[in-house]
Amino acid sequence: MARRWAGFGLAVVVVALALTALPALAQEAAKEPTYRSFPLIGSRLAVWAVAQLHLNFAAFIL
Repeated sequence: MARRWAGFGLAVVVVALALTALPALAQEAAKEPTYRSFPLIGSRLAVWAVAQLHLNFAAFIL
């Protein structure tokens, strides 16, 4: 019976350590992404064209 409680206590400690370590590891992943340019027309124009096309399709259907 004591071994079962010891195993349960060890599992609780391991889970607690994992839950405290994971946020620290997640902070390293939050780096600034590189801004990529869209070939030929540029990123802003590409986003505008996709949004405009989406609006045109929505207006046609509705």
